[in-house]
Amino acid sequence: MKKDRTSKPSKGEATRAKILRAAIRMISDQGPDAVSMESIADGLGLTKPLLYYYFKNKEALIEEVFEETSRESGGDWAAALDRSVTLEALVRGMLGSRMKFFRSNPEAAKCLLKLYSAPESSPLSRMADKRIARHAGALKKVMAAMESDGRIPPGSAEDARLLVRGVMTLTIFEFQHSRFANFPPDFADRMARRIAAAVSAR
Repeated sequence: MKKDRTSKPSKGEATRAKILRAAIRMISDQGPDAVSMESIADGLGLTKPLLYYYFKNKEALIEEVFEETSRESGGDWAAALDRSVTLEALVRGMLGSRMKFFRSNPEAAKCLLKLYSAPESSPLSRMADKRIARHAGALKKVMAAMESDGRIPPGSAEDARLLVRGVMTLTIFEFQHSRFANFPPDFADRMARRIAAAVSAR
């Protein structure tokens, strides 16, 4: 009987993932400006041509780091397309996913914070601004869809968006500061209920 290999990453995928993990670790330790393609290649024992095979330059690598950490820490926004998913359930899932990811990947939270804290004049700041705008736009569409199909009250989409965005941002800084030590064990559930109640009472 043949083994099912559908879930096993290829050698190329494994190498790409290893590069991303190294970049996240080095950025969290040293900051993005101190990390170079050469230092990543040296740290992994790879040749520079091989590193450039996977990422054409540092900007492309940083963009993928943004994508990886944001995707893994953001939860499943696509769930909002299911009309049976309430605002409370969506927020609980998003917060729970982010907190679980940060606890198991503490370097990712530190890496994200350093990327988003880049000086305004740097290319990284422009990349961060674009990503923030993209996420804000996606969240706005999600809340508009929830308002349109009656899952949240008329006129409440913007309030819901601001509340969700605020608490999701808070988790990054709170984890960096205290590893969620100041959060109660049921933080995700509690915040989901409170946000849903606040939006419903609008």
